Formats: sequence, structure tokens, C-alpha cells
Amino acid sequence: YSERQSDYSEKFSLDEVYTPQIVVDGARQFVGGDLREAEKTVGEAVKMPKAKVELNVAAGDKLQVKIADLPKTDSSAKVFLAVAED
Repeated sequence: YSERQSDYSEKFSLDEVYTPQIVVDGARQFVGGDLREAEKTVGEAVKMPKAKVELNVAAGDKLQVKIADLPKTDSSAKVFLAVAED
């Protein structure tokens, strides 16, 4: 996650990496404590087209991920998976 945050620092031409930081759809960033900006930016983002993501658990505890209908962008996409439970 630190690498991703450093990548965003470069993308947004920030002088430093800071926490808390919110990045919405990889396109907008702001200080994580700014509730008004969060509500506005997330509200706008939910109206934009999103990729379809399908997760399936296969035999042998393998996870299959299918991603379709990626919105057109000027950069590549990365997929991050975070396990939130044991």
C-alpha cells in the first residue's frame, strides 16, 4: 500500500506522501478528514461507469477474478485484493 500511495503522490504532483488521504477512482485526491469533499467527490464518482468484477472460489482454494467493461482511460488499470478476514 505504501508503493501505491507513493505512485499517487507522483501522479498528483504532491510534495509528500500523507495520511489520511482519500483517492477516488484514481482521479481525485484530498485530505481524508474533509467530509464535505468526500461526499461531493464520491457522489460524482458513483455516477460514472465502472468495471464489472466477478469473484469465484474454485477448487483448491483458488480465487478466480474476472474484470470486464473497463471504462476508457489514459492509463493502465491495477487490481488490488485485500483480505479482511482470516
